[in-house]
This record gives sequence, structure tokens and C-alpha cells, in this order.
Amino acid sequence: MRMTKKITSIVLAVLMVVSMVSVMAVSVSAAAYVAEVNGTPYETLQAAIDAAQDGDTVELTADITLNPQNISGESAKFGAYITKSITIDGKNHTVTSGSGTARTFGVKGVSGDVDVVFKNITINNSQNGAICIITRGGIGSLSLD
Repeated sequence: MRMTKKITSIVLAVLMVVSMVSVMAVSVSAAAYVAEVNGTPYETLQAAIDAAQDGDTVELTADITLNPQNISGESAKFGAYITKSITIDGKNHTVTSGSGTARTFGVKGVSGDVDVVFKNITINNSQNGAICIITRGGIGSLSLD
């Protein structure tokens, strides 16, 4: 009887530890992704944009702050750079520019005209005098829904 109680206690303790580790793993992995394309999650918005194909929709899964990145051939720092025809669906999330980001989004047609749609998104550029969205040559259309 005494041995049965001991074994039951050990089994319950192990089950509690396993269930807590599972919950922690789900929380960590869910928080690590900020965007997805066709159901595939990405840790950064730029990674999702880079993975998207013409016509795809990049969906935000969280509010994010974009840190400045250098773009080849551009003198200013961008939070995210788009060179293909895609839709950015913010899913009612906010994108904020990080410190030193002169332009939150850059849109440029590199190999022909691009059509870009921003919808259900708030773009908050926290830099005084900075630009939320800037376009360069090769723009077919830019829509803000």
C-alpha cells in the first residue's frame, strides 16, 4: 500500500513537470513568430516578406517594432523593404519604427512594376520627420486599405 502511494506520487509529479514544459514550449514558440505567409511562421517581418512570392499575403501575428537595416543601394535605413507584388495584412496590429529607422517601409520595383497593398495595419513612425512608406521607381500601385 505504501509503495503504491509512492509510485502514484512519482507518476503525478512527472506528469505535472511534463505538462508544464509543454505549456512553456508552446508559449515560447508562439511569441517568437511575428508574421506568416501561407501558414508558415517567420520570426521577422522582413523574413516573411523575403519568403513571399508575387501575389502572396504576409500576415502579422503580433505588434512589432522594426529595427533599422541597411539596404544595398539605399542611403537611408529601412524597417522593411518590399520589392515584389504582395499584400501586408496587419490583422489590426501595429508596426512601429525602431530608433534610427528613417523609413518604416520601402517599396521598390526592381524587375518591373510592383503592386503592394497594406491593409488592417497601423504604421507608427516614432522618428521625428521620418517617413512611414516611401516608394521608388517601378511602382504599379500602392493601396492603403
